[in-house]
Amino acid sequence: MFSLYVVLAAGLVTVAIGQANPDRWSPSDYPNPRMPNSGSYSCLRKQKKSYICDPNTLISFEDANMLDKDLERIANNSRCLCSASECNRRQQNKEPRGTRMAVALMQEMKREVDGEDSDEKRIGDAQSFAHRLYPNWNLGGECHDVVLLIYSKHENVLYVATGPAASQVVSNMDLNRILADSRQYFSSGNDENSRRKLKEGLQRLINDFKEHLTGQKTNIEYRIEAQKSSGKRNTVQPIILMTLAISFLLQIFK
Repeated sequence: MFSLYVVLAAGLVTVAIGQANPDRWSPSDYPNPRMPNSGSYSCLRKQKKSYICDPNTLISFEDANMLDKDLERIANNSRCLCSASECNRRQQNKEPRGTRMAVALMQEMKREVDGEDSDEKRIGDAQSFAHRLYPNWNLGGECHDVVLLIYSKHENVLYVATGPAASQVVSNMDLNRILADSRQYFSSGNDENSRRKLKEGLQRLINDFKEHLTGQKTNIEYRIEAQKSSGKRNTVQPIILMTLAISFLLQIFK
């Protein structure tokens, strides 16, 4: 149903309404930022509909607001990738017509098998988490014009799931480059510098996707830049590509 891209990147939070947010999350527990008044836990967005969920405050509320504004611009300004009838329905209902990009941040994933912390196991858990969270959020409905970015700090894993409509705009090569260029910003540190770099990394990712989804940068431009920076060779090495039934899992190692 969608494509999944994964890169191994370089205490409890009290909620005003409801229970305390846990540090470890399963897809079924993780809150939906588009439905702030549902579920037992909070995205800590002050009950505001949002495209970013940060229940463990990995970045500041102010930084989350800044990123959310860019995500809203993508939804409002990118072209509609759906059928004509769905594009018209969104316009008539005064909904954002464009691609939905959303960000899910968390301290830690609940692992499928506790105690097994190999790269393979983390990738498998990331795949499972994304497969289950994607339909739970249901951002694009049947159109699947969605880019879902998930980051878990404890595992230090960043993963991006794209719906089939969004995959038509952002190619595999584009994703390789976007993820490779941003991985330097992600680390498992908890100091202020790590928090700042995390926000910068998320901003860079969002900007890169925004350029593609709003038509500001073409695939050709990315190819030219990649050749200039690598001496006509791809710098994202090594890459392992595994075909999995209805998804592609792409791992980029440091």
